[in-house]
Amino acid sequence: MRRTTFLFVVCLSALTAAAQQPAAQEFNFAANQSVYVIAVKTPLPQDPSIWMQLHRNNTRPPGFIHGPASSRNDSERATLERTPSERTTLERETPLRRAMPPTEPQLKKLVEEEFLKQKKFRLADSPETADFIFFAHGEYTFSFIQTNGRGSGVVLFGASGQGDTNMELNTLARLNLAAIPAAEYRKWQSDIASLFEKAKWREVAWGEVRNNPQFSYQEPPSKKLVQQFHKQALKK
Repeated sequence: MRRTTFLFVVCLSALTAAAQQPAAQEFNFAANQSVYVIAVKTPLPQDPSIWMQLHRNNTRPPGFIHGPASSRNDSERATLERTPSERTTLERETPLRRAMPPTEPQLKKLVEEEFLKQKKFRLADSPETADFIFFAHGEYTFSFIQTNGRGSGVVLFGASGQGDTNMELNTLARLNLAAIPAAEYRKWQSDIASLFEKAKWREVAWGEVRNNPQFSYQEPPSKKLVQQFHKQALKK
């Protein structure tokens, strides 16, 4: 009888202690929080459907142009997709460590300048000192201006050239943005797929090839998307 009573008291004490522990707080955006901007750069996948998206408002878009094969293997490219084995790993809440894609200083600077202009959040010096991470994943292709007898226009290649692929990717085609609580970033770090899953705000924008009347190209509106984030994140 004494043993039964003792076990009951121990269990009751454990339940009481668990109930008294503070629950994990839900992250919410608030003015004057600190943000750290991370911008990375990867090649745009060679996919005809993506090519059609870039030419979405042209009645007769040009054919899909494949550039030289990249020197990197597809398995080395960090995208928002993941294999079935990766999905199984993430379901077990085990961080997947991989190399972060190359950084994109120009995109980072553009995003930071818009944050400074909005004056709603403070820029942090490092991810460790930030309340949340603003992650910009840019997918780039290669473009150049071609001149012929009918005038000049932009030509997009669906892949980068040989050698240093990061140097030859000069045109932002698709921009993936996410605002991620710093605690989630520290947990998942370079696993881009999980980072975007844990985001409290996400947006994807495409560039566009226009025929007006010559072919020109407009990149995704990075600054407008940052403005959109401010409006939506701080909306009461």
